[in-house]
Amino acid sequence: MLNAAEEEGFNLTIYYETVREMSTEQMIRELSYVAKKYANHSAFLKLNPVIFIYAVEAMDRDLKFWRRVLERVEVETGVKPIYVGDTYSISFLEVFEGLHTYNPIWIENHEEMYSHMSEAVKSYVPLTSDEAYRRMWCATVAPGYDDRKIRRPGSLVPRGGGEYYERTWRAALGSRPDIVLICTWNEWHEGTEIEPSREYGFSYVRMTRRFVEVFKNITLAEVAPPSLRLTLSEEDEVIEILLENVGEVPAVVSHVYVSGATTLRIADPSDLHIYKLQVNSTTLIAYIPYIAPGERVLLRCDAVSDVVSVSVKSWSALGSQASVKASLKAEGRREEAISGYLLIMAAAIIAVIGALALALRALLRRRVA
Repeated sequence: MLNAAEEEGFNLTIYYETVREMSTEQMIRELSYVAKKYANHSAFLKLNPVIFIYAVEAMDRDLKFWRRVLERVEVETGVKPIYVGDTYSISFLEVFEGLHTYNPIWIENHEEMYSHMSEAVKSYVPLTSDEAYRRMWCATVAPGYDDRKIRRPGSLVPRGGGEYYERTWRAALGSRPDIVLICTWNEWHEGTEIEPSREYGFSYVRMTRRFVEVFKNITLAEVAPPSLRLTLSEEDEVIEILLENVGEVPAVVSHVYVSGATTLRIADPSDLHIYKLQVNSTTLIAYIPYIAPGERVLLRCDAVSDVVSVSVKSWSALGSQASVKASLKAEGRREEAISGYLLIMAAAIIAVIGALALALRALLRRRVA
C-alpha cells in the first residue's frame, strides 16, 4: 500500500487498534515494528512519522502507561513518531502530540465542541517538556452511523441525505484543524462509508471533494470519464470480450452486462478478481473494480444465443460515466442452430413418410378385405 501511495502521490499511516487484550510488551513490540519497518518510507505520513492511536483510555490505560510505552518505542527504534491519541482528555497532551476522536457521533453540538477542543489543544503547554511546537488539533467528520446489522439493538445516526456529513464538515472547518479525519472510507458494517455505492452513488465522494477544496484553499481539476474500448470475437465457439482502457484516467468501477451467453470467466490477467452474477439462463452481469489506463481485461463466455450483446458502463473516481456497446453473431451457435434445424426437418420428413406408409398399408388391407 505504501508503494502504491508513493506512485500515486499520497501518504499513509497506521491507525493503531488498542481495544484488545495485550501486554505492555506486546504493544511496544507492535509499535516498534511499525516505526522500524515503515516510518522511513517516503509515502509514510510525516512531520515526524505520524501514528494515530485508537481509544487511548481503554483498558484503564493512563498517562503513566503511555509514557512508558512510547518512550520504550523510541529507545527500541531510534524513531520518535508523532502520536495522535483518540481522546478529548486534554491531560493526555502531556504524552501525545495531538488529539482526535475516531467517530464523532457521540457529540451533540459539533460546532461548539470542535471550537472548544481547537482552542484547548492549540494553547496547551506541556508541563514536563521544553518542546517549542504546539499540539495538533484533528477534527473528525462522518456521514452518519448504522450498526444495526451487526449489533442488537445497535445505533442509528441518520445521514439526512448528506446533512449530517455537511454539519460535521462545517464544524470541522470552523475549528481551523491541522488535520481532518474522515470516518470512514469503507466501514460498511457500521454504516460510516463514503465509498461509492449503489445506495448513495458518488454523492459523498463529491461532497468530500467540495469540502477538501475549502479546507486546502485549492481548486481540484475536473476528472474526465474513463475511455474504454470494447471488442468482441469468437474463438473455437468461445466468445471473447476484450476491454481496453484507452483513456488517461482509471475506470474505478465497471459494470459489464452480457446478453446471450453464460459461464463468464477471466482469461487475462489471470490474477484479476471480478464479481459476477448469472441473472438467468441467457443474461449475466460482471463487476470489475478497477481498470488502469493502458490496462486490458480479457473475459470469455459461452454463447447460448445466435447474437451475444455486451454493454459496459464505467465510472471515474468522482462518478463521471462512460458507456460502450457491441454485439456479435455467434458462428458456433449459428452452425448449431442450422444443424438443429436440419435434424428437426429430417425428423419431420421421416415422420411424414412413416405416417404415409402406415396410411397406405391400412388402405391396402381394406381393399384386400
